[in-house]
Amino acid sequence: LFLVGLSLNFHFLRKIGKVAAVTGIGQVIFTSIFGFGILSFLGFDREFSIYLALAMTFSSTIIIMKLLGEKKETETVYGRYTMGLMLIQDIIAILLLVMLPAFKSGDSFIISFALIILKSVLFLFFVYFASKAILVLLHKAAQSGEFLLIFTIAWCFAMAGLAEWIGLSLEVGAIIAGISLGASTYRVEVMSRIKPIRDFFIVLFFIILGSEMDISNIKDVVFPGLVLSFFVLVGNPFILFWLFRVMKFSRRVSFKAGLTAAQVSEFGFVFLFLVTQQGYHNEILLPLFTLVAIVTIFISSYLIMYNGQIYKKVEFIFNYFGK
Repeated sequence: LFLVGLSLNFHFLRKIGKVAAVTGIGQVIFTSIFGFGILSFLGFDREFSIYLALAMTFSSTIIIMKLLGEKKETETVYGRYTMGLMLIQDIIAILLLVMLPAFKSGDSFIISFALIILKSVLFLFFVYFASKAILVLLHKAAQSGEFLLIFTIAWCFAMAGLAEWIGLSLEVGAIIAGISLGASTYRVEVMSRIKPIRDFFIVLFFIILGSEMDISNIKDVVFPGLVLSFFVLVGNPFILFWLFRVMKFSRRVSFKAGLTAAQVSEFGFVFLFLVTQQGYHNEILLPLFTLVAIVTIFISSYLIMYNGQIYKKVEFIFNYFGK
């Protein structure tokens, strides 16, 4: 999540703001509505359906960044705008993580919400001015690659710990710590130093995926898991294809951008972990989402790697609809 914050380039967002906002917000709205409808149709209660639909809304920024980077397609048209909508999704997810404690608080929602927003704003101001103050240290740290790496990790842990201490969460603190360093001139160098650690933690992320899969109730999650996986793999690309077409992009760009977002996100796990910490318990919530994550991340990785070849195979279908 620190790396997600580090990649939130607001200067970049300003250049593609309209398209990123329409596609990012539109995808979140339509995916959550259709996801809620599917879960309700499958017989799950309203609270369960809301939580799982929201968790499935976001696509994996880390995995998309990694695969597009390996393909050297981050600077293509579809790559730039896909990253733009991912950034919008990440901002929405951060707001959701910040607001969740207010929804689950026993106190008045308005009071709890106002208190959390106040804490978040004060924390943002503190991190902003603190990051300005440490730029001198960052300049000295950048003279040594090893020291820059240690300094970056220390900053991440310090801000995450501070956020939890004032009543926010470790996750929100880590993201904001990344945002603060993302505005510095050393952003690219920091990301290059952090990259091996990112790859290591992606491996741990998949280990956690497996550990959350409770085999004892596998029969209860297989059918709904496959239905939801089909929705994420087919429904999500269709929603994004339609949104990009509305914004006047070509079929090729719209198709590739849609395929790229056909998986669930690490934010979904963070969100569901926080939901369980806030007191909601359902024994198949995490196993069901884990199954969807395993299926969609595995298949979408190949969809991203071979999206050009896939488009050529299905291009004849688009020809029936004119130029």
